[in-house]
Amino acid sequence: MMFMGPLMMIIIVVVVVAVALFMARWFLPTSASANSAISNARGILDERFARGEIDADDYRARCAELEK
Repeated sequence: MMFMGPLMMIIIVVVVVAVALFMARWFLPTSASANSAISNARGILDERFARGEIDADDYRARCAELEK
């Protein structure tokens, strides 16, 4: 019965950490969704095309790849 004290303490700590992680994920906003990541990539692609870093063919090919 001596091992029950430390075992219960470990279980309690694991439960508290799990609840804290769940609460953090539930209440904190996410960093980016899939749609915003694609629009961000498209924005970067637009900027690179506007600066002349990539040509029109490369731009169209990359846009088509993003839309898949």
